[in-house]
Amino acid sequence: MPVSFRLRGNRLIVERLGSEQAIPLAQITEARLTYEPRSFAQRLYRIRLRLASGGNLSLHSVNFRSMVFADRQEEAYAAFVKALLPAIAEANPQARFTAGRTPFVWGALIVTTIAIFLAIAYFVIFALREGEVAAIAIGLFIGAAGLWQMLPIVRLNRPRDFRPQDPPALLMGG
Repeated sequence: MPVSFRLRGNRLIVERLGSEQAIPLAQITEARLTYEPRSFAQRLYRIRLRLASGGNLSLHSVNFRSMVFADRQEEAYAAFVKALLPAIAEANPQARFTAGRTPFVWGALIVTTIAIFLAIAYFVIFALREGEVAAIAIGLFIGAAGLWQMLPIVRLNRPRDFRPQDPPALLMGG
């Protein structure tokens, strides 16, 4: 379902299937930037907006046209978010601006990542003891691919606050 966002004065306009919803920027209590890749090749940057009503709204840097086709729109996403964040801060000075995952989720991500790499290391060591060259190569390949994917997710999603005028460049995508 196509969704578009634009700023109009002190409101965020969300348009879906021809209908518009105006969200007052003063109702946004938190803006959280994250990095959430969807595949080996698909980087995705997301901003989640928490509303005073308890609802959430999410914008991201990829337009999914179907399950197979996606359009990367990182520059447009970065430009929009750079305009949106100061507008939120002006409309709601108490709004919180955070980057990365929550501390609990980030900690769980670190523990899980370490456990996965320990299991891969155990597999490689076991294969080495058994003299299974193919298994060693597979384990090393999986370990390298996992590092390539997981290290940016862990590093970029470290929980931290930021100023709305100076969002973390690595989470903007543009």
